[in-house]
Amino acid sequence: KEKEKDKEQEQRPIYVGNIDPSARLSDLERVFGEYGEVKKIDFKSGFAFVFLDGDVKGAIRCLNNQKLFSTSKRMKVELARGDGDAKRREDERRALAIANPTNTLFVVNFDYNSTSSKDIERMFQDYGHIVRVEMKRNFAFVEYETVIEATNAMNALHGSVCGERVLSVEYKSSHLRYIFYFLPYSFLSLSSLNKIYFLKYICTNSLLLFFEKRKINKFICFPSKLFLSL
Repeated sequence: KEKEKDKEQEQRPIYVGNIDPSARLSDLERVFGEYGEVKKIDFKSGFAFVFLDGDVKGAIRCLNNQKLFSTSKRMKVELARGDGDAKRREDERRALAIANPTNTLFVVNFDYNSTSSKDIERMFQDYGHIVRVEMKRNFAFVEYETVIEATNAMNALHGSVCGERVLSVEYKSSHLRYIFYFLPYSFLSLSSLNKIYFLKYICTNSLLLFFEKRKINKFICFPSKLFLSL
C-alpha cells in the first residue's frame, strides 16, 4: 500500500506558489529539471503546476521555501491537492463559459509586466475585427464584432504560448462567478497591490451588475465606474 501511495503521489502535479512575476517557463524547467524530466508545466499568474517524472519528493523537499531568484519571495512547493476539487472547479468554470458564448474573450496568464494592450491586439487581430482591448493588469478582455470571430480566436489561442507563458482564453461570462474560481490559488499569489485592484474590480462590477439587473438609472452607476478607473 505504501508503494501504491508513493506511485499515486508521483503522478500528481507539484503546486508551486509565490512565483516571481518576472519568472519564465524556462526558469521553472531549469530548477525542476534537476530532479527528473519535466513533462509539462501549467503556468498561471503567480503560480504553476509542474508535472515531473522523477524525484517528486526530493524536488518538494529541496525547493519548498526557497527563492527562485535572490530578490524573490520564498516559493511554496507541495503536491497538488489530490481530492480533485481544483480540477472539478476548473472544469465547471470552463463549461459555464463555453455554454454561454459571447463576442468578448477573457484572457489571462500573460506577463503583464512586459505585455501591453497593443501586444494583445496584435495577437488577436488575425481572427476578426477587434472592437476594443481592455487590460486590467494581469488579465484582459478582447471584444470582437461577432461571436464567431471570438470563437475562432479562442479555439486558436487558448493554450498557446505567450512569452513562455501558456495563455488561457475563454468567453467572458455575463456575471462574475467565473472570477471566483481563481481565488483558491491565484489570489493568494498576487502582490498586495494587485490583490487590492482585483477585489476593487470584483466589487465594482458586482455593483454595476446589481444596477443593470434592476434597471437603475445609469447616472447612479457613474460613481462605480469612476471608482474602477482610479
